[in-house]
Order: sequence, then C-alpha cells, then structure tokens
Amino acid sequence: MITKEYGFFSLFCDSCIDAAVDDFERFSDALDYAERNGWGRIKEDGEWINLCPECIKSGGKANE
Repeated sequence: MITKEYGFFSLFCDSCIDAAVDDFERFSDALDYAERNGWGRIKEDGEWINLCPECIKSGGKANE
C-alpha cells in the first residue's frame, strides 16, 4: 500500500508489512522507487496490492 501522512507518501508491502526506507514527496515517486527496486504490483479484488521483493520471490500474496 502507499499511504500519505504529513505530506509524504510511504510504501508498504501488503503481505508482510515491510516498508521502503524512503518517504516520497509524490505518489509517482513511490511507484518509481517500487519499480526500480524489485517491488511488484498486482490488482486483487479491484485494489492494487504492493509486494516487496522478498514476498515476490516467495510467491506471497496479500494478507497471507
């Protein structure tokens, strides 16, 4: 998930709740970071799910 708090966006894994180290000024910056650093995005039940590289490797799905 990508959340916004105090004017900054944060990227979290929807499976293990791991988080990106950085906060981002724009939503698109969080998406760019995810793409450059091996994060995955899938659409599940109409919602976008973000998965960290470790969960991608293990075939993890959201909330398992």
